[in-house]
Amino acid sequence: MNFAIELKEVEFSHIPIIRELARVCFFETYRDILSSDQINYMYDWMYSETSLENQIKSGHKFVLAYHDNECVGYVSYQFESLTTTHLHKLYLSTDFQGKGLGKLLINYVFAKAKEYSRGETCHVDLNVNRENKAYYFYKKMGMIEVGSGDFPIGEGYYMCDYIMRKVL
Repeated sequence: MNFAIELKEVEFSHIPIIRELARVCFFETYRDILSSDQINYMYDWMYSETSLENQIKSGHKFVLAYHDNECVGYVSYQFESLTTTHLHKLYLSTDFQGKGLGKLLINYVFAKAKEYSRGETCHVDLNVNRENKAYYFYKKMGMIEVGSGDFPIGEGYYMCDYIMRKVL
């Protein structure tokens, strides 16, 4: 990575920044995979102010990545137990994909999971849409497929995902 990145843990005041970056990244990621109706439904479901507030209150950690004072990516994760961390979201501005930022963010989550486990063997799990090209990034980062499922999310929509894991 030939550019400086600053990572900032999110506070409630950062919610508008998450929403704006998600609006761009989320639609870009799924436009060729899901219908526009499903993308809009999922965006409203996951990225409304109320939803983001509730995610933070329930223990989701968001970390924003800044380059030259501009937010260019974010990651969200949650400690589900001493040995299980769930990576919920990892999105990057298209200008920063393939340049090492995703690796920086996922390694940040891996380090936090190890720290939280206090020396116990632990793992990071995530769900990724079966058509999402990020699947190959996660494989490159050492994650393996441990299952799959079609998970109902409301309004007749499903998240058709692989479940991936990295043991740390």
